[in-house]
Amino acid sequence: MAHISSAGACFSLLQQFASIPQLLDLFKTENWKVLTSPNSPAYHPFWAPLILSEVTTNVALIILEILILYFFRRKRPLLPRLMIVWLISLLAVSFADSVLSLQIPAIASQATDFQEIVRPLVGCAVWIPYFLTSRRVKATFVQQA
Repeated sequence: MAHISSAGACFSLLQQFASIPQLLDLFKTENWKVLTSPNSPAYHPFWAPLILSEVTTNVALIILEILILYFFRRKRPLLPRLMIVWLISLLAVSFADSVLSLQIPAIASQATDFQEIVRPLVGCAVWIPYFLTSRRVKATFVQQA
């Protein structure tokens, strides 16, 4: 079962890397000005914080996912706790991103579902208990004294 969650971290890492070009595109001078200049019709005061938080969280998640894959490969005892931190981080980031995004009318008008929050919530509900109680996890990642 732990292979499924490590695959999730690997898939998430690939998603994070795939989103980098889109995020960097927002920092091009003309795009940044359109979204963050008060004179622009697309301006909203939350665009800059949203874009900056997206970049910051993506970098943090990339680092965390690389650590997860490293600790998984090395079967380190820290992995179960790191997985729980990652799962909770995904939920918190999804929730914060949704709340902030809904404050921007251009994004709020396109938002139709809460799938971005439900997916990490279900992941937390399934995987956190697994990493806390599984004998297999304990046998693989927790050092025996």
